[in-house]
Amino acid sequence: MGISANSESWKDAGAWAITAHMPSLLQSPHYQIVALCNSSVEAARAAIRSRAFPESTKAYGSLDDLAADPDIDLVISSVTRKVVLQARFAPVVAKIRELLTSSAIENVLSSTFVGACNYHSGTEYVGVEYHMDINSGGNMVTIHYGHEINALLHTLGEFEEFNSRLGIKWPYTKFLNKDGTVASRALLKATPDQIMVQGELTSGTFVSSHFRGGYPKIGLYDPKITILDHATNEVKTVELPHDKMASFPRENQNIARLYEAFAKGEDENLANFEKAAVRHRFLNEVFEGSAEKRIGKYKSTY
Repeated sequence: MGISANSESWKDAGAWAITAHMPSLLQSPHYQIVALCNSSVEAARAAIRSRAFPESTKAYGSLDDLAADPDIDLVISSVTRKVVLQARFAPVVAKIRELLTSSAIENVLSSTFVGACNYHSGTEYVGVEYHMDINSGGNMVTIHYGHEINALLHTLGEFEEFNSRLGIKWPYTKFLNKDGTVASRALLKATPDQIMVQGELTSGTFVSSHFRGGYPKIGLYDPKITILDHATNEVKTVELPHDKMASFPRENQNIARLYEAFAKGEDENLANFEKAAVRHRFLNEVFEGSAEKRIGKYKSTY
């Protein structure tokens, strides 16, 4: 679900399936794409032709018809991000979890997380107007911050309680067409572009996080782990694991690792609906705690 015939850039509407899902699925020995579902049968057929899928690929225009097909074992939806918490599979996250279970890192006293995304900076391309609408469900809190903070909480554990503050510092957004011409000069935005969450985890670790709209700092996609030994004042660089998924486009790498783990039954890092519900309870509290200016608490077990 979600593959478009016309999208090319990962920022285009409907392009997430093409850049973040399709590359590894087409090369995986564990999966075969047998059907596509789009807004109509005609749109699905156009996508099949555009992406050069086999002629045997079935085209569907409704979820009910897709779900009723006995030849389909797994449905992948790239038009929503409610369970696929792929940051858990990033090599840097896996390595930190490994270090925490070894003697390399003992008691974690505190953690600071600062991040940014490529959106919510005052100028966007057409196709992501839904980011401006708080009622769409897709915004910087639920998508970008949700993915990033999930990696931290998956590694260190859930919040016991926290304070959250959300703000809008770019109230209007200019939208551009693909050719650079202006589509809309000032679309009012009702979703936050500043997120601050600070609190204490159930382990006692203090966490401070700030996530903002705009472009990230240089080096975002070149993660490094260094460890300072306070006894010797020696700084060590930790080598990150390397796998074949690193050959795929950046947006696809962690999702490819997720698919591989799912096919092999390796469920340590997989997020089922119960785990996803925990994350959504937390995100709901981020919104409500900020609006009501109160301490946020949520059921962190599943």
